[in-house]
Amino acid sequence: MFSSTSKCTFAGGGVSVLIASPKNMLSIKEKMGWKTIGFNKVWQYAHALFLGSANNVRAIMKEQAIRIRPKFDLVLSALKESFGDSDLVTWNEPKGGYFICLKCPNGTAKKIWAACKKAGLTITPAGASHPLHMDDSDSYLRIAPTYPSLDELGKATEILMTVIRMTVIESLL
Repeated sequence: MFSSTSKCTFAGGGVSVLIASPKNMLSIKEKMGWKTIGFNKVWQYAHALFLGSANNVRAIMKEQAIRIRPKFDLVLSALKESFGDSDLVTWNEPKGGYFICLKCPNGTAKKIWAACKKAGLTITPAGASHPLHMDDSDSYLRIAPTYPSLDELGKATEILMTVIRMTVIESLL
């Protein structure tokens, strides 16, 4: 299991938590020990001051939910409207977190990503949801609706839905 405060507080100073069996923990320590240059203790201290207590964390996350829930609702609503009656395109409905995992027909994720890029829409690369971006089925996209304004996200979502429709239809022909 993994957890982190990096998405709910100051960039660059999040505190991470890893839970694993003793055997897996030893293996992870061997592999990661030489990969890190050290933790930013100043930013971690800033986190401790900012967060203060568990009650503060809950309050901060409630504020975050108020800001980002409408963005997730917008994208999820568009997905339901566009593909709700089909099993060709499926997605998760997160209860937290920062991504929607979108599964498209096999062999289409990279095409969708490239077509979005050509249309001027930046989305996370195809396969980003997989370790080393190795999605053998080329079917997964990770949608991150948290950054743009609601207005920008509305336009971006229209482009994304259109590109997905076109690519899926093309894949069926």
